[in-house]
Amino acid sequence: MANPVKGAISQLGERVIDTSKGFFEAIRDAFGNEAADRVKAIKTEIQSFPSVPEPTVDNAPLMAVHNTSLEGILAANEIGGIPSPSIGISDPANLQNFGEISLIMNPNKLSPNMNIYPTDAYTGRQPKGEVKIVNPKQFKERLKADVNLGHMADYAAIYLNKGDPEEANKVLQVINAAIDNNLVNPKDFNNIEALYEEAGRKLIFAFDYPLTESQKYAGLSEYADVRRVLPPKDPYYDDGSRRPDKPYTAQTVLKDMRQGRYGPMYMPATEDYAQNVAGALRAATSRPFKSIDEVKDARGQIFVEERDQPSQAGDVLGDLFNTFHNVKFSLIDDLTNKFKKTDIRTRRSRNEDGEFVVTQEPITRMMGVETANELLLALGRNDADVSKTAAVSEGFVSMDDIPALRDAVNRVGEIMQNAPTKYFEAKPNATMSLSDFDTALVPRNLTENEEVMRIFRENNLPVATYTDFGPNKDEYREGVMRQMKENLFSVPLAGTVGYGALQSVGEDDGESGS
Repeated sequence: MANPVKGAISQLGERVIDTSKGFFEAIRDAFGNEAADRVKAIKTEIQSFPSVPEPTVDNAPLMAVHNTSLEGILAANEIGGIPSPSIGISDPANLQNFGEISLIMNPNKLSPNMNIYPTDAYTGRQPKGEVKIVNPKQFKERLKADVNLGHMADYAAIYLNKGDPEEANKVLQVINAAIDNNLVNPKDFNNIEALYEEAGRKLIFAFDYPLTESQKYAGLSEYADVRRVLPPKDPYYDDGSRRPDKPYTAQTVLKDMRQGRYGPMYMPATEDYAQNVAGALRAATSRPFKSIDEVKDARGQIFVEERDQPSQAGDVLGDLFNTFHNVKFSLIDDLTNKFKKTDIRTRRSRNEDGEFVVTQEPITRMMGVETANELLLALGRNDADVSKTAAVSEGFVSMDDIPALRDAVNRVGEIMQNAPTKYFEAKPNATMSLSDFDTALVPRNLTENEEVMRIFRENNLPVATYTDFGPNKDEYREGVMRQMKENLFSVPLAGTVGYGALQSVGEDDGESGS
């Protein structure tokens, strides 16, 4: 394995709470009544949340899985691995999304140094880079030489080269799949757009997995020399000249992810487009498990709708997420209302005599929502550089206020650490090869793809198959996963804990009615 333990979490501050104050009293003093009341409400909701009474390997199995797609496998093979993959740890019922291929890892290969969070950690994602056609003129000539597309090559070259090359690749694969299966006659069409639309429609009716089927056929690389590159984060030098693209390799991608806009990709709440969602705050306040036994112990936190959802109860996990959404925005409301700053505005005007006079007047400014949100995430992670947040650097919040605010946010994290979730997330700070995984679980028809099967063989990765159609649910992806007993987490001798661990959080508050 490519050293996935290197660079384990070291920048997350310890969650330290001042025990001299009541649990909710500290939140009330730092933020306000609304925030304290909302936090108290979600604590009560978590404690009464439905869960499996005595979690075991049989009624609460845990499996470690990285889900990906055919494109993901091809890309991993091309660059030599998957840079910092997100590995979901959950009941098989919750591991069906994010790609049709499941790369399953034996839990004995996991380490707490792989940054295993007790929730979706909203960590940084692998950049896709950009696929570029090296020689557009050559591309057009190859299209002209194609017996099926030559009559529309002029427009096809313009159409396919004007946008995303990955979309152009999909267009050509869909068209060639439909032609090779005698679903369309390209000579009946004068432009590639109409041909693509009809080819896609015919494939949907002809195959259970039309997209997977089309991926077996000739795409952009058959007509053009292409390369994937990694554009620079800052495209220009100081003198205005353009920075060159970087080659798309495991090394350059991993380096790029470690220099994410919101921090290294293995830190919580560093996903680019999720900074404002409530889940990012929960992620920021979470702390990684300290041992694999802690992961096993916490299996009772995993919520499985089919197993745990009471009949006629509605969406109980969705309701909990909405409650935490309210917690987050009550914290933001209290911040924006409590922390303001006064600027002096200077005005120059004429008096009654026509003379210019200068006056000064105080202007009160409120902290913006995005500024408050940035501060909350920094407090949740206990960032050492909280002074660089806009809330502090622009003078809304004094560094003297930070300890009380941090303590209050730590209390929110203490409650949410054991809250129900659909999965835990491991985020190694390293590139993992396909051979680091133990089984590739793929759709049955994908075994017809000789290239991907060759990749699995070369990486000594056994292949299991599933289908999501038919009466036998043991052959569905979830059913096949459940039969892989050797890849399930065992139960430690100490037993398990779940939401009940919260009973001791915030109970001795020192306040009436707590």
